[in-house]
This record gives sequence, C-alpha cells and structure tokens, in this order.
Amino acid sequence: MIGKGQFADANGNISEGTIINLSSVKIGDRILENVEACIVQNQDAPLLFGQSALQKFGKISIDYNKL
Repeated sequence: MIGKGQFADANGNISEGTIINLSSVKIGDRILENVEACIVQNQDAPLLFGQSALQKFGKISIDYNKL
C-alpha cells in the first residue's frame, strides 16, 4: 500500500481511493511490472486502465474491425 489519493475520470468525476503497487499485471502475452493501481470505494466509479500503465507498452494501436 502506498497511500490515499483522489482521481478524476474522463467525465470529471472525482473518486477517492487507496494507491497500491502491483508487482506484475499480465495482459495477453505481455507482462507489466511495478504497476501503480488504485482501489476506489465508489461502486459507480468506472474501471480504468490508465495512461501510466499504457505507456509501458510503447506505441500501440487498436483495430476496432478485428475481433
């Protein structure tokens, strides 16, 4: 556990949460290490994958036509 923080989503809503460090997160065949995450107590808060974690992938693209 790292501490407490307040977080704004894309709609501008503010949620309070606890900041933690995840030693690793696996997405597909990629593993991200030392990912900072937040546990939000607000049940209405959206689930998000933040820019700080996405940056660890380098350049990415999304093909919405390929499922």
